[in-house]
Amino acid sequence: METAVYGNGNNYALLMFPTAAADYLEYERFHLVDSLKPYIENGKIRADMIDGAVFPHLVQKYAVMAVPKIVINEKQTIEGAVPITEFLKIIEQI
Repeated sequence: METAVYGNGNNYALLMFPTAAADYLEYERFHLVDSLKPYIENGKIRADMIDGAVFPHLVQKYAVMAVPKIVINEKQTIEGAVPITEFLKIIEQI
């Protein structure tokens, strides 16, 4: 299946759609997963990276019109490229 799951935390869930030219492992290749490691290891977050082409129902559910897109707890979204430092500031606030 075209997914990668990191962590099993129950506090915050991240659903991550990669850029159009990439696959679900893009976040790993660009070291975002490494940056999230402390939050994953302490159980604060669970990160699911998926290929939107394989899960069109999730693309529709979360109104993915631009990628990359990250959905946080089905409420907050981050669209477009964001520097890792900026992304981590958002994670710190949740």
